[in-house]
Order: sequence, then structure tokens, then C-alpha cells
Amino acid sequence: ASVGVCEESDLAELESGDLLFVHRTEHFEGEKYASSDRWQGIVRRRGKEWEVGTPAKAPFPHSGFPELLRTREGVVLHVATDGVWWTADTADATSAAAAGARWEKLAVPGSPYYPRAMQLPDGRILVVGHVGGDDAYGSVDQSIVEQTFRLERRGDAVKNPAGGGRMKLLSKEVFIRHKDGRPPATGFVSYVSRTQPILMHCSGWEDYSDGYDDYAVSLSRDNGRIWSEPEVRWKSVTVPEGRIRYGEPAAFFDPDRERLLVLVDKTLYPKDKLNVDADYRLALDVYDPAAGTWSERRELQFPGERSPAMSFSF
Repeated sequence: ASVGVCEESDLAELESGDLLFVHRTEHFEGEKYASSDRWQGIVRRRGKEWEVGTPAKAPFPHSGFPELLRTREGVVLHVATDGVWWTADTADATSAAAAGARWEKLAVPGSPYYPRAMQLPDGRILVVGHVGGDDAYGSVDQSIVEQTFRLERRGDAVKNPAGGGRMKLLSKEVFIRHKDGRPPATGFVSYVSRTQPILMHCSGWEDYSDGYDDYAVSLSRDNGRIWSEPEVRWKSVTVPEGRIRYGEPAAFFDPDRERLLVLVDKTLYPKDKLNVDADYRLALDVYDPAAGTWSERRELQFPGERSPAMSFSF
């Protein structure tokens, strides 16, 4: 019988407080790989509890990481290398326009690999990712690039106001390149102020496939035009069993507390080799923008359960 595995997932919190999930899934016949596709589902808020809805196959094809973004235009975007799709921001299961019930593809180029997306204060959608894919060192350029576009919603249609329903790439900039034979690995980009155009960008370096190190953060106080020198925050450590590495950091800015919360995987690589069955640990770092300081790093505990792993979740 076919067995499906949710390899990577992302979510968007809807206006109702419910959660729309999209999963990158792989299917196996026994231990033999069969195929890959996308699945989706709604997790509904029920007071202090959650009700997991029945998942269903999504209409867009399999690609890299499934990035979701809820926008101020009242739609949720699915951003991937094969294109950008949108669905309504409503969890009303009785409505034909419920989130995920219908997806429309936008006339905008597909994203870079492993995209991260956010909406800027001026309404533009910013997408950051890297060139290429899971490539061997030196075979392709893996520079980090960005693209931007706008949305305009008129009734049930989402269009680009400058292009008669079509969207185009407005900007594309390479700002991190290979260094010492190591390709860059994207981390996150997030505002760290409620009122000022202050951004924090995080990226690391890839030593081998799924083996990352030296994740550093930079600040921009002018909406991404000029960046500070990178400060390494997550660096691997050699231990007798091998190497402990950090990977796939995810960030969430809490505007009420004005704190940036960063979760990152912390994993033992035996003899510095990837072990896909290893137990992950989650580390939490909190950044205080007013003081410009970080909290002491701590590991989150999940008594009696395996620790979840991050995968560029926010």
C-alpha cells in the first residue's frame, strides 16, 4: 500500500484564527519511492483546542518548500518555484470560496528555490530565495536573489494594477555569493520594528547537502538598501560523537512585545554525517530590538514526546 510522508510544511493563520496548511509530500510503495505532490488541510481553533481537518490533494504540482503568505488584500499566497497561486482568506467550510477550496495561478514568475515571502509596508510582496536547487558544489550559481510584485483585489479577482491582471518581476538582486567554495543557504528575513523599516536578514553556508553552518544575521535600517556586517549567531560545535549543527532557522516578530523569536534545529551529525533518523532538538533565541541584544539560548522541552523539527516554518 502507498504510504505518504509530509516531508515539509508551511501554514498561514487565517483571519478567523484557523490555520491553513500546505504539505510537501512523498509517497512510497513499501520502502521504494513512488511520487511527490502537494496536500493541504485546515486546522480549526476550538476554544483552547485544535481540530485537525481531513487533508486533501492540492491542485498545484510538487516543487521545493511550500511557502504560504497571508496578505492584506484578503488572500493567501502559495509561493513556489513553479509559480504563485492564491486562495481566499476564509475558513467558512460551507462557502465555495473557503481557503483552499479554489486556487488561482497568478501571472508572475516562479520563485527562487526555497522561497521566503513577506508583504512590505508599501504593499509589495517580497520573495527571497536562491538560484539552483539541491546541486553539487560548483555545478551552478546558488546566489540569493529577491523578486517583488504587487497585488490588487477587485471582487473575486486578484490582479496586478500595472499589468492588466499580469504580474512581472520588478527587481532581482544578487546580494550573497559563493564564498570559499561554500554556497549560501537562506535563513529568514523579518521586520524587527512595528513602526520603522528595520529588517533583519539571516543566512548561512552549506558544507554539504543538508549540512549547514555559520548562520549569521544582518540589520538594515532603510528597508534593505544598506546592510550591517553579518554577525554569526549559530555555529557548529565538534563533539566526540561528531558535530552538532544548527539548521533551518525560522523567525516570528511579536509586535506586542516587540521581540523577534527565532527557532532553529539543533542536531547531532554522527561523524559529521547526516542521519535522517536522528532526534532533533529545538533551540530558541529571542532578540530585543530596542536594546540590540539577544537572550541566552535555551532548548525547548517536550516531555514524553519527540521534539519537532523546524523547516523554514514562519
